[in-house]
Amino acid sequence: DPEIFTDYFRSLGMSQDWEFGEVFTLEEDIPCSAVLLTYRTASEQPVFQGSPLEDSLFIKQPQELGNACGLLAGLHAVFNSDAEVQEQSLLYNLREGVRDKSPEEAAQWLINNQELNRRHQEFAQEGQSQGTEEPDYHYVAFAGGYLFDGMMQAPINLEVEGSGGFFGVLRQKLETGQITPDMSVNGFEKGRLVKMGACCGTQPIQKDLKVKYEDQTKTLKPAPSTVEVLKESVSKLFPDLEEFNVSTVNNQTLTDQTLQKLVKSQNPEVYVRKKDLEELVDLSGGIVQLKHNGTEHLGFVTNLNLLMTTNKVLPTKDSALKVDSEYPLDPETFFYSNKALFFSLVALKSNIHSELLPIVSKQIKPGDTLICSNSSLEVRQVTPYSFSYVGEFMPGSPLLLDGKVVGMHTSKNNGLNIQALIQELQSVSSVHTFSKKINELLDSIVFQDIPISPQERFNYIYGPAQSGLTCFNTKLNEVKQISVEVPKQGSLCQSATGVYITGGLVESAPTDTTYFFDTYTATLIKKKSMVSKRAQHASAISNTHLYAISGRNENELTNECEALDLKKNVWYPIYPTNIARVGHSATYYAECVYVVGGTKLNGEPAQEIEKFNGETWEVLSIKPPEVLSSLKVLSGKLELMLLGTHLWEFLEGEFKQLSSQREELPGEHSVYHKGHIYSFSPTSLLVWDGSFWKLLKF
Repeated sequence: DPEIFTDYFRSLGMSQDWEFGEVFTLEEDIPCSAVLLTYRTASEQPVFQGSPLEDSLFIKQPQELGNACGLLAGLHAVFNSDAEVQEQSLLYNLREGVRDKSPEEAAQWLINNQELNRRHQEFAQEGQSQGTEEPDYHYVAFAGGYLFDGMMQAPINLEVEGSGGFFGVLRQKLETGQITPDMSVNGFEKGRLVKMGACCGTQPIQKDLKVKYEDQTKTLKPAPSTVEVLKESVSKLFPDLEEFNVSTVNNQTLTDQTLQKLVKSQNPEVYVRKKDLEELVDLSGGIVQLKHNGTEHLGFVTNLNLLMTTNKVLPTKDSALKVDSEYPLDPETFFYSNKALFFSLVALKSNIHSELLPIVSKQIKPGDTLICSNSSLEVRQVTPYSFSYVGEFMPGSPLLLDGKVVGMHTSKNNGLNIQALIQELQSVSSVHTFSKKINELLDSIVFQDIPISPQERFNYIYGPAQSGLTCFNTKLNEVKQISVEVPKQGSLCQSATGVYITGGLVESAPTDTTYFFDTYTATLIKKKSMVSKRAQHASAISNTHLYAISGRNENELTNECEALDLKKNVWYPIYPTNIARVGHSATYYAECVYVVGGTKLNGEPAQEIEKFNGETWEVLSIKPPEVLSSLKVLSGKLELMLLGTHLWEFLEGEFKQLSSQREELPGEHSVYHKGHIYSFSPTSLLVWDGSFWKLLKF
């Protein structure tokens, strides 16, 4: 929203004479000092390329600020234009603080600025932290002939003089399909933006809009600027339609903002879909509007006459007494809230005479259709905690399947998976003040076709198989083969929600593929490909990144490494290791990545332990107690562990032997899990239970 951008940067100290405004066409160059672009790429390759500019005021995007690309794009636009800034303001101090610093030093300076961090969080809550809700979208700035992208190493010269300026470059990217049409372009200039040209500012949209219903196509001239006007026009175009939905071709629910973006695209079309009156869900009695401290969200009445809503509108028992609600609430009888999961449950003072919306625990998969506010939503991604889809509704709206609650809409394109609520309540059911009521609620929830409960999922670990994956139930000591098509000799890395499989061999040649096996839905998802093709490499995972380290490329051993930003789903190169190796092992421990074992270029086992601190690799002076190419490194609770023919722990700078020698060498994939160690080979599993080793054959 350009108005929020303008208000935000004015609050930081930007002159009141400068502002951001939306550009509604790319047909001509709009004279402005800078341009902000929000876009989604349809290509795995870099969208913008050019020669770097070393001498500029440029800030590398810091991971610690989260999805800060919108903030950085705005700062780049202001700092690299002629915009006036009030002296001694926060914006002035930011500009002077990063001046003459390297991009990385400038990023660190921003991280350490507590006032900016506070303002940034406020800014994100107003709707500009798009990365949190729409991870495919990215912000960049164009100023002074250069593109500023915090994910790059430096600004780049797009050499736009002969291509119609920056807007000409965007036209070309749209035509070639490198950028999707649902982008947003904002100009930055001094004075009223309507002076910049007839196509900028708040001037009405004059493009036409195609309206399709079954085999009929009609045109609205000009396109309506709001959804309400659009629906009125549709009623006139198709008078026989009594109840209908209007959406994009991908069934995206339209808002005024998405409608305006759609009209600016190359193919401005909307689809009319007839509603089956029998399928409409009458929620009028069960839906409650709640207002508290300026926040207005919805809630809905569910099992045991409890109201479910968001934590933001009902954060405390006290707020439940003060909230403006048509149904009186009774937090003394029952109240439970969880900030991390964004939900609150509260009792009503009396039973209401309406149809309750029962909670069910049901397996939801990508591609399933949910109903929210009588609009259909296609589920894109499922985790034990959330759903993602395309749609924007009032937070607190129920997500329904067959008229039953399977989730709650929390923010644009995101909803709470009811599985997360169930798991949270199960964990406190015996200790909470309202434990009796919680157990009654859990008993009232119907579980439908759930193969693995949220807690049982964490009893499973995964390893390679001759074909697909091996799944081992650590509680029952049962092995199951999972038939999925993944490359051989790929590197496995297990996270809390699934297993990443990177690289490997396809028809004896290294590949750059990245797969994610979702252990909740038991589905295999293809992610963005790596920068380089590799096999026999190692991988490690943190809360924010997946690392692919060394290995073999198409021609030889390589020491090149790369990292996947898990939030942005983007791979990028990182500093290479000092030693190229294959068949090695890696783990993430205490904010660093450690690598051991493997075979070097000369065919000898690697004796060196390498450590990556987030910027560079170093070879540690200490040597491993065993020299084995199959040596594995694992992260314990409080220590690093090495697995060779013995088991070792590394504490206070030295190795201590934990187990006696065994004949079996470690398998190609080893996991530390709840005090046990599991080492997978394609046909066997070696298990350490804390005292003894045992070998399980498949």
